[in-house]
Amino acid sequence: HDEHELLGDGTATTNPALDNMTRRALETLSPDEMPPLRQRGVDLQALISAAERSGLSLQRADYTSGTAVGGRLVRVEASLPLTGTYAQLRPFIATVLNELPHSALDNLQMERKTSQSAQLQVHARWVLFYREDAP
Repeated sequence: HDEHELLGDGTATTNPALDNMTRRALETLSPDEMPPLRQRGVDLQALISAAERSGLSLQRADYTSGTAVGGRLVRVEASLPLTGTYAQLRPFIATVLNELPHSALDNLQMERKTSQSAQLQVHARWVLFYREDAP
């Protein structure tokens, strides 16, 4: 399958190592639209804050330090194990996607302890895209 690597001048070239989500980010976001990597800490706090504002319980947040892909693009993954209801989960996802347009929901797993339980055990894996900080 065709995948693209962003070059320093903003053009793309084929790179089979990129996954579909990264390829889509390269196709839809220009480097100027992506925040610099130094904003990562603020954005990770925004993820946590959005979960709390939605009423979801969060024990911890795990994230990668950032993987350079596709030239100047850096991919950061954040995993959030959450507890709450489906009604709390929906606005959380919408808030993150609206507040962090350079983010993508990579994986969402939901589990109930029983069929009668309103509480869900949720694992949300987010990917945030940044441009490399200028030297």
